[in-house]
Amino acid sequence: MSKNFAKYFQKIKWDVLARIKPNYFIYSDIKNNDESKYINSGREDVQRLIINDDILKSKINFSNSSILEIGCGNGRMSQFLSENFKKVYAVDISPRMIGLARQRLESFENIEFLTTNGSKLPIQNNAVDFVFSYIVFQHFPNLWMVERNLREIKRVLKDDGIAKIQFRGKISSGGIFRMFKWYYGVFFSEKELNNILVRNELRPLKIYKGNEKELWAIFGK
Repeated sequence: MSKNFAKYFQKIKWDVLARIKPNYFIYSDIKNNDESKYINSGREDVQRLIINDDILKSKINFSNSSILEIGCGNGRMSQFLSENFKKVYAVDISPRMIGLARQRLESFENIEFLTTNGSKLPIQNNAVDFVFSYIVFQHFPNLWMVERNLREIKRVLKDDGIAKIQFRGKISSGGIFRMFKWYYGVFFSEKELNNILVRNELRPLKIYKGNEKELWAIFGK
């Protein structure tokens, strides 16, 4: 899959999924379209993955910091990020998803919704304190797209900034044609991910398995 086709395919795929059943494709644990459960899942994940993280708590003053959320979808977590951070930059590759997020969260004045082309973040250099992404990089179809986004994270982070990103830690199911499934993405071992971060001049602080499929990395510049 070529670099440009991979980006284009991701954009088209998520625009289509946003029209079909966005809540499910963003967070497939919610299978019955229960809006209250979907909203609560965003609140719980922000608390569990960010606010309660000991490393992040030791390095970030949340209420006085800016956060870049890569892959915000329709704003499932953005709403609760805005309640804990001074400024939220919420980006997504799908203009349709961004439109849904703006509609849902139009009253939240400290969120800025932006579209990305999959390889370039629409943020200035050294602009954000914290970069976060969950259930997003696990869909990136090739290593190039992963590394391009890692270099972009390095560019937009402040010198003392930190990032927490979730990657795929297990091969996608679906056999030989799995790359055309909506959930497909490249996967890494902990050692491979550490080497990728170092190769892109990033400083790993912690790499760990959240579960069988989720591989997390906390790193700085």
